Amino acid sequence: MKLLDYFSRKEREQARQDLVANTLLSRLDELIRESPLTKATEAVGQASSAMASGELNAAWGLYQEAKEHYMAHAVQCNYTAAQVIDLDSSMSRPLADILRQENKHFDALVHIVYWAAGTEMPLKIHKQQVASYFKRCKFRRVELEDVTSLVSISRVDTDFVRIRDTIGAWRDAD
Repeated sequence: MKLLDYFSRKEREQARQDLVANTLLSRLDELIRESPLTKATEAVGQASSAMASGELNAAWGLYQEAKEHYMAHAVQCNYTAAQVIDLDSSMSRPLADILRQENKHFDALVHIVYWAAGTEMPLKIHKQQVASYFKRCKFRRVELEDVTSLVSISRVDTDFVRIRDTIGAWRDAD
């Protein structure tokens, strides 16, 4: 009889452990599905699909939604200001692409400069993209060096509004 009790207790203990494990796994799955990072990733995927099908307005909204989720993630994880800017500015590249496709070249340049200035690790692609977007603006009085200087200055104190206002002033003076 003691042998049967031992196996019965062992089965009950295993069933209890399985229930606890399944409950924890279920809760973890729910947390992952509801996390801002997961929602941001889903929004970026949907935005990419919308862009591929030419739905630029839908893509714009989805990228903005992704930015909101990324910011919520940054708050949850106590990101530093530099990390927040790096994350936020990374979303400006696809936004610039949308604006480029809509022939809004000055606005696209604002986003590309913000993207290039906001990164913690500037790469060759940043310079190339800045030059490419700059050429589309066809400034008469502004040189590429002015824009690269704006990128350099903005790396120290990245401010989207200042970048927007500077490029807007160049456009208005041209």
